[in-house]
This record gives sequence, C-alpha cells and structure tokens, in this order.
Amino acid sequence: MKGLSFDALYPGTYLKAGEFNGKAVTLTVKTITREMLSNGSGGEEPAVTVAFAETEKQFVMNKTNAVSLRAMWGDDSGEWVGHKITLHPVKDESGLSDSGLCIRVKGSPELEKALKFRARLGRKMVTQTLVPTGNGKTPVPENVDEDTGEVFAFDEDAPHADVEAASVASDAASESSAAEPLSDADGEIPGMDAAAFAATREPSPTLLRPVKVSATQVASIGRLRKSSGIYEAEFAALLDSYGADAVGELTKQNAEFVIAALKEREAAL
Repeated sequence: MKGLSFDALYPGTYLKAGEFNGKAVTLTVKTITREMLSNGSGGEEPAVTVAFAETEKQFVMNKTNAVSLRAMWGDDSGEWVGHKITLHPVKDESGLSDSGLCIRVKGSPELEKALKFRARLGRKMVTQTLVPTGNGKTPVPENVDEDTGEVFAFDEDAPHADVEAASVASDAASESSAAEPLSDADGEIPGMDAAAFAATREPSPTLLRPVKVSATQVASIGRLRKSSGIYEAEFAALLDSYGADAVGELTKQNAEFVIAALKEREAAL
C-alpha cells in the first residue's frame, strides 16, 4: 500500500515537488511577487513567488522556471497573470533536495506547438523546450532553422539570410587572415616562427572558462545544507543568486560564497 510522500505529510505555505505525486499540474497565474523570505537562520533573502487561482499554496519560482514564462508571454511579468502553466516534478540533479525532486515548468495548455528557446542562466546559455499540455499532442513547430533544426521562440530571434551571409563572409575572412604567414609588420617576435607567435595571440582557454565547482566543495555544501537547517526554497534562492540552478552549475569562486553563507547560518543556530 502506497502512502503519502513526506512533503505531502508535512505541507506548508509553498508548493513542494513531493506533493505532486509524480504528476503534472496545471494552474492559473494569479500574481507574481518579489518578497523577502526567511532563510531559516533568523535572516531573510529576496525571492519571487507565484500565487495561483486554484490553490492557496504559492510557488517559489527560481530563474530557471521564470525564463520559461518569459519565453511564452514576454518580458513583463504583469503579462503572465491570467495565463495557465503546467508544473511537474523532475529529478533534482544537484542531489541536495530532501525529496530528490524539484519543480519545473513543463509548458502550457495555451501553447499550440512546442516552444524551444535559449536563455542565459548565470554564465551560460541553455536551451529549454516547453510543450502544449492541453491535449497531449506536440505539433511540429513552424519556426525552425532549416540548417540546425533549432526552434526559435520569436521570429526576430531566427537567423536571416543577410545576417547569415555576413557571418559566413566574416568567418571566411578570418580563416584567410589566419592562413597568411606573419611578417615583421605583424609583430613577429625574432627567434619565434609564425605558428608559435600566432599561439601567443590566442587567449588561453583556461583564462576564458570559469573553473567549475570541485567535488570537495560539493560535499561541503551538501553537509552544510543539512547542518545549517536551510529550507529547500531558500537554498534554491541562494543558488539562483549566483546564477545556478544546481550545485554542479556553480563556479569554484561562487561555491566558496555559498559555503560561506551556509557557514554563517550554521553559526547562527
């Protein structure tokens, strides 16, 4: 006999992934509010909450979910009110959720076709897909890039022929320039051949790419999350403030900031 999930046994003011019983739920947006929520250690942190017409429970919405609403209904959050969104529980890839699940926007019954879009989350661009949830069908999207198969949320995001041609011409010019041997006028260093000098002109990939969070930092954050008593919603808001939806998306530097914040909460207990 299957009983209630732990989240269902101990419900609160805010929606929890464990309360969904593995099913998608469609709700009508009533209000979008930015407010201060308790961080579990006597302090407060800013968070975005969504109220719905069908339930008194609210949804603490992180940036990953917010960009889905923006893709469907525009940049003004006031325009999101009155629309229906479908939420569903998915596996929490960070591994730090008590239930092992987190809530994501699946789509909306108002969509007529699948909507694939790109959005910046922290330091990286991610691609997400929203689906129609009204009739269970996913029609073939119309606004598709013929070369890549990518679907664009808005017509102005799609590449145009003149832009593509200019890009190709620019790439060709760059390749041609790179193929030409360096001369003294190019600043060639005496005693160094052209290939070696060209390498000195290219920025190091190590300098361009932020260092990812280490396994030791992930373990520290997991331990501190439990010992500090921080609530799941507040922890999600903390990660979101550093442009991450999961611990594994943090940079090494931002992971140190998160660890410091959790230690501060732990000390305040």
